[in-house]
Amino acid sequence: MTLTMTRLNKLPRLRLASWLMAGAIALGMITRLVSALRYTTFDIGPAPDQIRDAFLYMDMLQGRLPTLGPASSVGGYSLPPLYYFLVFPVTLLSRSLTLQVLPNALFSLLSIPLFSWLVYRLLAETPQRRLLAALAGLWYSALFPYIFISNFEWNPVPVPCFLFAFVLLIDYQFSHRQIGTRQRLAWALYGAVTAVLVSLHSTTLFVMPVVYAGSLLCFIWLTRKRAAQWQMPALSLLVALLTLLPYWYGEMTRGFANTKQIARTILDSSDRPAAGLLTRLGRMAYNYLELGWQVYVSSGTGQIWLGGILALLVLLAVWRLRNTAINSAIWLSLLAIWAVYLYAASNYTEAYAFHYKLLIFFAPIVLTMAVLSRLSWQKPLQRLAIGLLSGFIAVSLLSNLWQDAAFLNSKFGAHRVMTTGDLTTLVAALPAETVLCDARYERWREQYHAVDYISTYLRPKPLRLVQTCSAGSYLIYPKSLYLFAENNLWPALTVASVQPLAAPAELVKETAVARVYRLRQAFEPTRCQTYVGDFYQGMTCSNLIAH
Repeated sequence: MTLTMTRLNKLPRLRLASWLMAGAIALGMITRLVSALRYTTFDIGPAPDQIRDAFLYMDMLQGRLPTLGPASSVGGYSLPPLYYFLVFPVTLLSRSLTLQVLPNALFSLLSIPLFSWLVYRLLAETPQRRLLAALAGLWYSALFPYIFISNFEWNPVPVPCFLFAFVLLIDYQFSHRQIGTRQRLAWALYGAVTAVLVSLHSTTLFVMPVVYAGSLLCFIWLTRKRAAQWQMPALSLLVALLTLLPYWYGEMTRGFANTKQIARTILDSSDRPAAGLLTRLGRMAYNYLELGWQVYVSSGTGQIWLGGILALLVLLAVWRLRNTAINSAIWLSLLAIWAVYLYAASNYTEAYAFHYKLLIFFAPIVLTMAVLSRLSWQKPLQRLAIGLLSGFIAVSLLSNLWQDAAFLNSKFGAHRVMTTGDLTTLVAALPAETVLCDARYERWREQYHAVDYISTYLRPKPLRLVQTCSAGSYLIYPKSLYLFAENNLWPALTVASVQPLAAPAELVKETAVARVYRLRQAFEPTRCQTYVGDFYQGMTCSNLIAH
């Protein structure tokens, strides 16, 4: 009878957990897959990484395979090229720019159930762990900064997916130490996942090998009396090296120049005058606390209370998670990743952009669920902590869902921003030998430009791009633009309508998102009048009306 009543009491909680998990997946599909079909952020910012990569994929179709990945913005080295091999298969289906963003959308979507499963495994035998894991998945799936970059063809995006797989594989290996086919497959996959992780961003390049090596040594120590078990870490390391074979092949032809530059970057960092202990601790604390207003609640004025809540989470975790039955393999793995990351970040003195924090941005969710699993409603002080954390979850969800809705509205609403499909249609309508002007046709965009890609691979026709708009040249003029904030709170955004062109010009074509003009006299467009969104912080754009 008691067992039956216990099962009945669990039913509402299980139903709620199922609904929350379904909501997390549904939200993930809408904000990743469906949203990515309207690819609006294909050419933003000072460096057109997405267009650069699009040209590289076309080279891969011709058999020219890369041996280096994206170049680092600091240090003078490049990442291994595995990210390109993750995206490349979709180009076999189509050369569409939209299709090239779908792998990242899929990796981002897959990270949602992986994250929920990670939290579920972390909470071990906690009675409400299914409910808390589902809530963690919903909260994670709503985080707007990650949704925003998940709509990019950009190398850091798959980091969370492979990171969660990395931690879950550690959990499996340390809980299944016998030798068998499944264990061999898991260790081989562990090596391959690590190889991919080090290829995605500089943070993972410097952090994950340390954690990976530590996990191998820890396993060898725990199984030191069974020498046959050591073949598992050896297998994993061999697979990791083989997965990076394109990189090693290129390095042999380059005399290992890139590997030497990576080593030089590490040594140069260690040779700098050491920051004081308090300075380092301050940078580490700020890197974590900044997540409060950078990721969890969009706020330009609430930094103190948001930082206070995240600091309180750490204190509660120290208080409530001592000597508790949580999954030690997952918990220690996460702590090791976060500790190595924060130490590495303490060497960096510039602004910490969101995509630098993909190894730690989910930490407040993990800490919140772990703490909630150890709090009792029966005790007044703990009841207060439950109320405070529940309020933080609610405010964070509402803040991020509001931003998610605004982002979707910029793609599907009345004032939607131009997509790659829209631009392709407009380029197709231009006469051959057209001279098309763009104020941003300079520096990297002289080499990598969306119109060049479209006129070469999607709608082949001879076009000429210029920066100066002279009489007779054409101008693609958007009806709406993104207004981005150029600071470490990025990607805060607003959509603004653009007033019709005031210069003497003939309207050649008009669509729902743009107008195409043929200029009757020379015209000097500002960056506020380019065909795709850019950074406008501190600029006066009189022709824009923000919504």
